[in-house]
Amino acid sequence: MGCPHQESTCIKDGGLFWEITDPKGRDSTLALQCAMKDPQNCALPALTLCEKNHSAFEAAYQIVLDAAAGGLGHAHLFTVARYMEHRGLPLRAYKLATLALAQLSIAFNQDSHPAVNDVLWACSLSHSLGRHELSAIVPLIIRSIHCAPMLSDILRRW
Repeated sequence: MGCPHQESTCIKDGGLFWEITDPKGRDSTLALQCAMKDPQNCALPALTLCEKNHSAFEAAYQIVLDAAAGGLGHAHLFTVARYMEHRGLPLRAYKLATLALAQLSIAFNQDSHPAVNDVLWACSLSHSLGRHELSAIVPLIIRSIHCAPMLSDILRRW
């Protein structure tokens, strides 16, 4: 089955077609194709290139969500989450941060783990979004963080 839209560009992803209506759709199309093939290296650049095209940006975001289940690591997810917050999309940032936390494991002796600041940022983000988001992130923190000094720091801050 081909692209259902003849005058626009479409990308097939898992049986779904993403319509790109950008008149200069080649840049967005290429960025999305790259993100589908190599989300680890291309997801954030694809989001950046697709910022001005809503449908392409939505498609790139969906690629990131799909890649989270397929092995996109917590570091990349936190990076994209921070980008989403910077773009003024805190709920999307929160969603990506929760996906990153679900993949994270910080042992009892890893108080200098590279993701410490990301975890603190995710807690701060959820706190700024409200009680529901903060209470929803707590079980993820408990499952992911086994480092007493870090847990103590989180409790002290929030």
